Amino acid sequence: MQRWQLRQAVLFGHMLNDPALKEATHDLAGRALRGDVKLGRGLHLLSWVVVAEAAAMIAIGNFLFIRFSSPAGIIPVLLGIWFAVKGAVVLRAMRRGPGRAYRLNG
Repeated sequence: MQRWQLRQAVLFGHMLNDPALKEATHDLAGRALRGDVKLGRGLHLLSWVVVAEAAAMIAIGNFLFIRFSSPAGIIPVLLGIWFAVKGAVVLRAMRRGPGRAYRLNG
């Protein structure tokens, strides 16, 4: 449980209260910033898949709207925008996470 908590804190830039975990978080975040450790590869890939899915949904919605003059095309466009925002937020949090964790737990 503590390993998962430590990885999540570094990945998303959270502060931990336990002094032992705080020191370990600072160390792991420093290693991640130097490039010694690669964190969140699966989550990073999954976020890009969500962004690609969003682009496909927006394209399908536009096709439905333009080709068939159907107002039903707005639904995939709105869902695609929502997925794009979710994917971008996760990617942004992961990119800034180690630096923030390093500062907060130092």
